[in-house]
Amino acid sequence: MCSVTLACSLRTLGMVSKICGIGAGYVGGCTLSVIAHHCPKIQVTVVDISENIIEQWNSDILPIYE
Repeated sequence: MCSVTLACSLRTLGMVSKICGIGAGYVGGCTLSVIAHHCPKIQVTVVDISENIIEQWNSDILPIYE
């Protein structure tokens, strides 16, 4: 990645205050949890068609299996 592209990306990231991800499965849930962890100033919201998955993410038993 060239420095110009990186500078534009960092400048754009500074303007982001909210992110909404669709899908809390193996990819979406993990990706958005990492974003939330590393970007505490950004409000991260995840939506999914499965209420069960959302309930698991909101509980102490996360739906991550390794």
